[in-house]
Amino acid sequence: MVKDIVNEQLKKEFNGRETFSRKDLFDFFKRAEPTLKETTFRWRIYVLKEKKVISPLSRELFSFTYKPVFKPEIDVDEKRISLKIAKQFPSLKQCIWSTKILNEFMLHQPGKFITILEVEKDAIEPVFHFLQDINIRDVYLLPKEKELERYVYEGNSAVVIESLISKAPIRGHDDDDNRKSNC
Repeated sequence: MVKDIVNEQLKKEFNGRETFSRKDLFDFFKRAEPTLKETTFRWRIYVLKEKKVISPLSRELFSFTYKPVFKPEIDVDEKRISLKIAKQFPSLKQCIWSTKILNEFMLHQPGKFITILEVEKDAIEPVFHFLQDINIRDVYLLPKEKELERYVYEGNSAVVIESLISKAPIRGHDDDDNRKSNC
């Protein structure tokens, strides 16, 4: 109840503003509670973000605008590759996607697409060899710019294996077999 009142007061305070700073937020809470500690304030920001009352734009800037999560659909071929990798390397974190998902943001539509497979750094080479062994064609291991221009862009389809970034926004994907694969 008290938290709902605080949220309403917060919305009234910053109503009409597109963004507000961390300092503005701190001053707002400090008026209600003059002895507010920095650690308590950080916890309140965390709770507001978790409840989607505020959205972080940067470390120091916030907004009330909620941005929905981008959830692209993965292709049948991508699911098949992901499932085979998950079966062969059960504890491996992976992320597979295609440049096809960028089409909705583009004015000029490309005719060729690249499948990007991101895996943990230590597993890049074993996954590369595994994909070659199961006859996945046009697999490229950490290609440099020249390799991309000469080989990857020239082919009809390609799978590029890259290192998975530790903070990559990975979400689980339920496929037809009700098994989970990371995508």
